[in-house]
Amino acid sequence: YSVIIQEYGFAPRHFEFGDIFSSMFLHSDNPVHLLGNMMFLFIYGDNVEDVLGSFVFLSVYIVCGFIAALTSYIFISDSPSVYIGASGAISGVLGLYLVFFPKVEADLYFARFRVARVTIRAALLIWFVQQFIFMLFLEFSGAANTAFSAHFGGMFFGIMAGLALKGLGFIQAFDLRIRKHNA
Repeated sequence: YSVIIQEYGFAPRHFEFGDIFSSMFLHSDNPVHLLGNMMFLFIYGDNVEDVLGSFVFLSVYIVCGFIAALTSYIFISDSPSVYIGASGAISGVLGLYLVFFPKVEADLYFARFRVARVTIRAALLIWFVQQFIFMLFLEFSGAANTAFSAHFGGMFFGIMAGLALKGLGFIQAFDLRIRKHNA
């Protein structure tokens, strides 16, 4: 398994575009992290795909993953680590969701205790700031083997892509499809 990761994972120190693509479809042997990623993709991605359609969703998802890896490259280009996983692309999906569905409410938990009911805008912005802090204090110091910069870059690009797509009328098209379907 480690041979596959070394061959197809993204190593900022040895930048290759093909490795960015292949690394998005590999994952560590940690089933909890994989299930967490799949849960986020299922919950948020499903709604974003409804807005964008399957082809545009997949295209933007892949671009989010590329931008996430490029963000890591910019910030940690000298890292000897090899990065794998879909977290950067999924973070982009979270950014898109933030733009398309900012008023949806969610429960905020801390250590299994419900702390508050907040808008998804507040919850995801808290997560975004958390990733930025982890990037500054853990990733940049070499104390983490997680590319928090990829999470940050993916979500930032997802927000920018969502604003651009919203400006192009994708939200109105989604509203029309829903009204037409329910009529």
